[in-house]
Amino acid sequence: MDNEMGDDDKIYFFFTERALEYDCNNDRMVSRVARVCKGDLGGARTLQRKWTSFLKARLVCSFPELQLYFNLLQSVFTLRTDNWRSTQFYAVFQARWGDVSVSAVCQYAIQDIQNVFDGPYKEYSEQAQKWRRYSDTVPSPLPGSCITNYHRQYGMNSSMDLPDNTLNFAKKHPLMEESVQGRPLLVRKGVNFTSLAVHRTTGLNGELYDVLFIGTGNGWLNKAVRLGSTVHLIEELQLFDKPYPVNSLVLSSQKSSLFAGSPSGLVRLSMADCSKYRSCADCILARDPFCAWNLSQNRCVASDEQDGDVLLQDIENFDTSICEIEFMKLSKPSSRNLTVAIGTNIILPCEPTSNLAQLIWKFNGQDLRQDDNDSVLYDITLQALVILGVNVHHSGTYSCFSVEQGAQLSSKHYQLNVVASPTLALESSAPMDGLGLVWMMVIALGAVCLALFLAVIYLRRKLQDEMEKGSKSLENTLVYPIQLPSQPKITKCLPSADSDEKLWDPSSYYYSDGSLKIVPGHALCQNSTGSSSPSGNGIPGQPLPSPPLHSPNHMLLSGVRGSSSNGYIRLTLGGAINEERPPLGDLNEELRWKLKQRQALPDSNPEESSV
Repeated sequence: MDNEMGDDDKIYFFFTERALEYDCNNDRMVSRVARVCKGDLGGARTLQRKWTSFLKARLVCSFPELQLYFNLLQSVFTLRTDNWRSTQFYAVFQARWGDVSVSAVCQYAIQDIQNVFDGPYKEYSEQAQKWRRYSDTVPSPLPGSCITNYHRQYGMNSSMDLPDNTLNFAKKHPLMEESVQGRPLLVRKGVNFTSLAVHRTTGLNGELYDVLFIGTGNGWLNKAVRLGSTVHLIEELQLFDKPYPVNSLVLSSQKSSLFAGSPSGLVRLSMADCSKYRSCADCILARDPFCAWNLSQNRCVASDEQDGDVLLQDIENFDTSICEIEFMKLSKPSSRNLTVAIGTNIILPCEPTSNLAQLIWKFNGQDLRQDDNDSVLYDITLQALVILGVNVHHSGTYSCFSVEQGAQLSSKHYQLNVVASPTLALESSAPMDGLGLVWMMVIALGAVCLALFLAVIYLRRKLQDEMEKGSKSLENTLVYPIQLPSQPKITKCLPSADSDEKLWDPSSYYYSDGSLKIVPGHALCQNSTGSSSPSGNGIPGQPLPSPPLHSPNHMLLSGVRGSSSNGYIRLTLGGAINEERPPLGDLNEELRWKLKQRQALPDSNPEESSV
């Protein structure tokens, strides 16, 4: 730091630890502020490679008269200025009493911290077994101090040149006797402050104001301004949908933005969000140093956007009467005329201008008093005046006002007329408007449901039609199968007495000429009287009772017979064969002629065919 003593730069850090100076068996947690010199190199023989300038003191944030102490330090912000002697430290603390959590904001000046580190030391007395103030002689140079021009005069240019008695004392006495005192500027019950950022700005009156941005453990941001020894809460903003803690807050003075970080993400906010204030009174009562009322534009703007326009701002006194100057046009609240029948229940809504405002009602210019039977009452949930069973004496003018910091702002006016019978012409009021909107939503929802119902019916009917078409196609396939080519109609022939077909008589087992039935089949029957053939009986595969025959040298196909069960093709073994080829048009004769052309193979078994 640049000063006339040639002092070295110092590093300050804040933490929480268990306090041993009160009771060794007590786990009492306290907040601390500690300091080391930036150029500390350690000692030559004592405290080698260790801090020789380490000092710590208790950091107190409390209401001593109430015995209320905030011991758990949560976050610290350093507010730097052009002169280091004006450096300020803002810190947030937390305390718990049973299930109740209370948070506070305290402010400390760097000069107060330096005065504590220049004060007396605390030591532990072995004889008394407790901590007490050190009252003996303190060695020179002062233990824990940084190298200054005084040290350099005696040849001590660094901590390596400090004498051993100074280093031994610093080793045994790191704790200071006095504490850095602070009084809470802001206290919130049931809220856990987790982070803090401070920006210093200049108001239109030329005064400096510190604007505090305080993050909470459930994702909210509190914006406040310091006014002397107190803090005025400007607004509360919910940064995240879910209750994530605001772990860090970073200011960007060039962009006039605030960045809030949490485990779920990062949010960027404008430090001057003035458009939310709709009227001059709201802008003045907010007491936001970043905002002012622009008379030319008739809106609340950032205070640095002057451009020659007249701006109104009153942070100290928040006097709304400055808004009532002759060249300023104030928007008057609209009045609604209501006509109702006797016995009707009516609701007159009125919302406050801010969370800090209170509502008051007036009837015909006088403060409204509830009836003895409580027929007129204010519903906090509905934020409206409720009149149950109106009567003739309820007719008149009802006015609603928002009162904040002594300023009375007109919000709503209602002119109520009560008649003996229901009227045909009734002007819509705010509750009826809301009711009409509800009915419109119900009708729209019903129309959507009806359209969906009709669409489902249409799709179902169309699906049934498609299924019926598919079933008809399947039925056609079953009723009209593919017709296969039919076999030629076979004319059944009765064998003549001299025909070869006598050999197919099932009552015969052997053929008289030794013919063998070998191949099952079907063929057309020839309707000729045929040639005669010898009669006989025979069964294929069994020996003939007659003497063995010589192997035939020709086979004769005398006929083909069709049967519904099994059929056989009879091959006739014979000797002389007519070599003349029959006409080609006759199939049976063609096959017979073909077989006659083949010579029978010699075989040892004359009963088997050579085919």
